[in-house]
Amino acid sequence: MNRLTQRLEERDQAYENLTRQFQNFQNLVMAFLPPDAQTRLQQQQSNPTPPQQQPTPVQPTPVQPTPVQPTPVQPQIEQQEDPTEENHSDDYVDY
Repeated sequence: MNRLTQRLEERDQAYENLTRQFQNFQNLVMAFLPPDAQTRLQQQQSNPTPPQQQPTPVQPTPVQPTPVQPTPVQPQIEQQEDPTEENHSDDYVDY
């Protein structure tokens, strides 16, 4: 029982140390914030926002599939350029 009590006291002491360290860090940060940011932060801390409501679950609407008719596709044959023809493009240079 004594061991349990000792462990609880150690935990409480560690918690108090962390709380003090956090407060020191918060004070340091606040010292470097511009005044308007300090004011907004203090207002947020004094007026915490209420927890947001959980969205109402929406039941999915069943969807009936519609049949799809395939559309025939005719292959197109690309015309290839005749390599013997001269290229008269403006950006073509013949070396």
